[in-house]
Amino acid sequence: MNITPNISKQNKSAHVPINIARETIKLMAVRQVEPTPENYQLIYNELADIPSMKTWKVLLEKHSSSCRVKLQNKIIGSIAGKNY
Repeated sequence: MNITPNISKQNKSAHVPINIARETIKLMAVRQVEPTPENYQLIYNELADIPSMKTWKVLLEKHSSSCRVKLQNKIIGSIAGKNY
Protein backbone atom coordinates (compact mmCIF):
# COMPACT_ATOMS: atom_id res chain seq x y z
CA MET A 1 0.00 0.00 0.00
CA ASN A 2 1.37 3.40 -0.99
CA ILE A 3 1.05 5.95 1.80
CA THR A 4 3.03 8.66 0.05
CA PRO A 5 1.16 11.88 -0.75
CA ASN A 6 0.57 12.69 -4.43
CA ILE A 7 1.41 16.36 -3.95
CA SER A 8 4.63 17.30 -5.71
CA LYS A 9 6.74 20.08 -4.26
CA GLN A 10 7.39 21.36 -7.78
CA ASN A 11 3.67 21.67 -8.53
CA LYS A 12 2.62 25.01 -7.02
CA SER A 13 -1.08 24.42 -7.74
CA ALA A 14 -0.88 21.37 -5.50
CA HIS A 15 -0.25 23.66 -2.53
CA VAL A 16 -3.58 25.43 -2.94
CA PRO A 17 -5.63 24.64 0.18
CA ILE A 18 -8.50 23.02 -1.75
CA ASN A 19 -6.07 20.65 -3.47
CA ILE A 20 -4.46 19.77 -0.16
CA ALA A 21 -7.94 19.12 1.25
CA ARG A 22 -8.76 16.76 -1.64
CA GLU A 23 -5.50 14.88 -1.23
CA THR A 24 -6.07 14.67 2.52
CA ILE A 25 -9.39 12.88 2.04
CA LYS A 26 -7.90 10.55 -0.56
CA LEU A 27 -4.96 9.70 1.68
CA MET A 28 -7.25 9.07 4.65
CA ALA A 29 -9.10 6.51 2.53
CA VAL A 30 -5.89 4.86 1.31
CA ARG A 31 -4.52 4.63 4.85
CA GLN A 32 -7.92 3.51 6.15
CA VAL A 33 -7.80 6.15 8.87
CA GLU A 34 -10.94 6.86 10.86
CA PRO A 35 -12.48 10.11 9.50
CA THR A 36 -12.17 12.27 12.60
CA PRO A 37 -11.32 15.99 12.68
CA GLU A 38 -8.04 15.19 14.46
CA ASN A 39 -6.98 12.65 11.82
CA TYR A 40 -7.95 15.08 9.04
CA GLN A 41 -5.84 17.82 10.61
CA LEU A 42 -2.86 15.52 11.07
CA ILE A 43 -2.81 14.39 7.45
CA TYR A 44 -3.60 17.87 6.11
CA ASN A 45 -0.64 19.25 8.07
CA GLU A 46 1.56 16.47 6.72
CA LEU A 47 0.61 17.26 3.12
CA ALA A 48 0.91 21.01 3.63
CA ASP A 49 4.33 20.62 5.29
CA ILE A 50 3.03 22.15 8.52
CA PRO A 51 5.18 20.76 11.33
CA SER A 52 3.70 19.71 14.62
CA MET A 53 5.12 17.50 17.32
CA LYS A 54 1.58 16.33 18.03
CA THR A 55 1.28 15.33 14.38
CA TRP A 56 4.35 13.12 14.58
CA LYS A 57 3.39 11.64 17.94
CA VAL A 58 -0.17 10.73 16.92
CA LEU A 59 0.90 9.34 13.56
CA LEU A 60 3.50 7.16 15.23
CA GLU A 61 0.92 5.86 17.70
CA LYS A 62 -1.71 5.15 15.03
CA HIS A 63 0.39 3.40 12.39
CA SER A 64 1.57 -0.16 12.37
CA SER A 65 5.13 -0.95 13.39
CA SER A 66 6.26 -1.25 9.75
CA CYS A 67 5.03 2.29 9.06
CA ARG A 68 6.57 3.60 12.29
CA VAL A 69 10.09 3.00 11.03
CA LYS A 70 9.36 5.05 7.90
CA LEU A 71 7.78 7.83 9.93
CA GLN A 72 10.65 7.85 12.42
CA ASN A 73 13.12 8.16 9.55
CA LYS A 74 11.08 11.03 8.14
CA ILE A 75 11.12 12.79 11.52
CA ILE A 76 14.86 12.32 11.88
CA GLY A 77 15.42 13.54 8.33
CA SER A 78 13.26 16.59 8.91
CA ILE A 79 15.05 17.48 12.11
CA ALA A 80 18.52 16.85 10.70
CA GLY A 81 17.81 18.81 7.53
CA LYS A 82 15.69 21.38 9.36
CA ASN A 83 13.01 20.62 6.77
CA TYR A 84 10.11 22.01 8.79
